[in-house]
Amino acid sequence: VASGFEQAAVHFLHSYGYVALFVLLALETSMILHFVPSEVIVTVAAATLATDTTQLVLVVTVSTLGATAAGSLMLYVRALRRRRFLDRHPHFFGLTAKRRARSSRGSSIPQARAWCSFFACCHFSARPSAFPQASLR
Repeated sequence: VASGFEQAAVHFLHSYGYVALFVLLALETSMILHFVPSEVIVTVAAATLATDTTQLVLVVTVSTLGATAAGSLMLYVRALRRRRFLDRHPHFFGLTAKRRARSSRGSSIPQARAWCSFFACCHFSARPSAFPQASLR
């Protein structure tokens, strides 16, 4: 038995198709629809929209783009808020003007930002328990 919201989401998917899928996953990833798991949204979208392999690939692609766009936007907003908080209260973190200038200069280098993003996404690979077969060798 589906709740009223779930029926509305299915109707939204039927009415607007891939645009609705993108919007629903963007809202779920940005924690606005935190009570509806993305797995449910993608499963319902695949059952509703995908009638052949090409459309299934399109469902997966649109789902990935919606989740990635919303996740990136949320990280950007969080970074802006953190920077504003640091600008208002540098004494909480022991930041002098010299240390603040040095830290903001280092974060503006594109390579540094790319490596930080890479390691933030792949931090699990450093643990031997992440790959149980590899740790047995």
